[in-house]
Amino acid sequence: MRHQRFFTVAFALIALLTIYASPALADPTSKTCSVVAKPVMTSTPGACDNPIALGRAVEVASGGRSFKFAVAEVIRGKKAWERLRSYSTFNMPPSANKEYIMALVVVRYLNGPVELPENVNEFGFKVVSYGETAPEADGIVYVRPEFKVVYELNAPGAGWIIAQVDPNDPNPLLELDSQVDKGVSFYFSTNDKL
Repeated sequence: MRHQRFFTVAFALIALLTIYASPALADPTSKTCSVVAKPVMTSTPGACDNPIALGRAVEVASGGRSFKFAVAEVIRGKKAWERLRSYSTFNMPPSANKEYIMALVVVRYLNGPVELPENVNEFGFKVVSYGETAPEADGIVYVRPEFKVVYELNAPGAGWIIAQVDPNDPNPLLELDSQVDKGVSFYFSTNDKL
């Protein structure tokens, strides 16, 4: 009886996570790009061949609003898994031949109208590893802080974006997409050594 209740609660938590976490990540069918070696800087900053450097901020316009985004920290592999496991015993290890990557994204709302329905995720994220959209971190039940934009002038927001990547990829890219303005997309480097 006690074990049955445990599994029922665990299944309910996983179901809730699946339902509520899905909108936080962008549609996995969008374009992909790959930066395996240091790219030739020929395009606009934030394009897939010229990603925003780790720790550098970029101003993003979406839906008549302005924001500043940066990737402040990246944790991969064993360290990422140890951190995720410490958050919840329900968090599952990465799939075979994959490792977790955690990117701490910080955001600051700068200006513009705030006319969004409640609980709308204006931005979606995905991780691109070796030219393919990395699988979502389906086995992650809980992480803190979860990414959130605070719609108050100059108020900071932040949170972890988590995915599974190929451990041999030296620089998986974090792709930010506006869910309001479909043409707005920026890529961030996850490695400060490239």
